[in-house]
Amino acid sequence: DAGRWYRVGMGGTLDTTLVAEGIARYSSGSLAASVANYEDGSSAGTDLYWTGTNDSGAIDSGFTCTDWNSTSNQGRPGQADQSGTNWTNFGSGACSNAYKLLCIQTD
Repeated sequence: DAGRWYRVGMGGTLDTTLVAEGIARYSSGSLAASVANYEDGSSAGTDLYWTGTNDSGAIDSGFTCTDWNSTSNQGRPGQADQSGTNWTNFGSGACSNAYKLLCIQTD
């Protein structure tokens, strides 16, 4: 398990808000707190970002915009202010939408 995961704070520093404790929590469909911030620490508000995953965090085939190589088809977004299943699976969206891509670092 990857240990505790926290939000990014302003200027890219570590925030003290615990998002999840271990990868099992990330894939449970329920976080302790929302992702909420961009990599520079600024608020993401209710923005959507591409995840390409289902509620459990597994790749949702057919919803990755052809492995992020196409603006055709549908992709799976998540919403930044959500901590339930919507953080990774907020319906679907056209791959032509200019959402950011959510990347999660694990050790």
